[in-house]
Amino acid sequence: MNLRLKRGGRWLGILLATVVGISVGSGALVWTRTHIVSLQYQLTRLGELESQLRRDVEKLRLEAAALASPRRIEAKARALGLDYPKAGQVVHLSAADVASGARE
Repeated sequence: MNLRLKRGGRWLGILLATVVGISVGSGALVWTRTHIVSLQYQLTRLGELESQLRRDVEKLRLEAAALASPRRIEAKARALGLDYPKAGQVVHLSAADVASGARE
């Protein structure tokens, strides 16, 4: 009887190792597939975020161009009471004048 237990124990060990191997392999496969699906969702969300950010950048570029428009700046300056300088109000300085601190 002891001999039969030893033989049965050997097959039982092989069977147990096979079941554990299959279980570990199945678990790894499930984890891998779950991780892949999670990464796909994350990639989709990031793609949508990138598209939204590109649209925002384009809107901001258009807004910056509109704000930098010479017509708009001139209108704002006039609203503040600013005007173009008169003939004698503009002073031209050369590089040498600037270096020496003199004015024309």
